[in-house]
Amino acid sequence: MQKKCPVSDIEIMEKNCQFCGELVELFTGEYRVKCPKCKNYVFRDKASCAEWCPYAEECFGKKS
Repeated sequence: MQKKCPVSDIEIMEKNCQFCGELVELFTGEYRVKCPKCKNYVFRDKASCAEWCPYAEECFGKKS
């Protein structure tokens, strides 16, 4: 599930840890986070570079 903070441009993706099932949050710009329960890394799903690259606007233009 993906959410957006109403007072900023930060997006929050919720994902279950593939090792223990714990729900973890990945914030804008985070590629991986350590699960607070089992300490394994949880990775963001592969996405287009347009979603994570800081230079995406130069290639694709601003989000509408």
